[in-house]
Amino acid sequence: MHEDSKNWVHIKKAQLNAIFQAIREVELGVVLSTVTRLFAFGAMFFVTGMMGSYMQPIPKYAIVAMIASTIIALSINPFLTDLFYNLFHKAPHPNPSPNSLPSVAGEGLNDASPLLQGEVG
Repeated sequence: MHEDSKNWVHIKKAQLNAIFQAIREVELGVVLSTVTRLFAFGAMFFVTGMMGSYMQPIPKYAIVAMIASTIIALSINPFLTDLFYNLFHKAPHPNPSPNSLPSVAGEGLNDASPLLQGEVG
């Protein structure tokens, strides 16, 4: 598991594959939920009378906004994920000790590593 995570972090191609895999995992749900909402707002086009003229702009703008949101979610957000990951992520030490754990709030967890690894004595 540790070796896999090192490979995903250190290799740019693997990082992009991870982003594309994440998109593939959620894209069907995102697209189908958008289509469902489009049908729900599309039904508002058939409202007649005084309420129909009052509500007519709502489905137009809602449909355009949802289509734009879906396109952004599946194209621009993954690009920004890659960009910000590269800007703010610092690569871990190339050869970390197998028994060392990262520090949390400046406090080392190395003393707790036997407990976390099931080596309670």
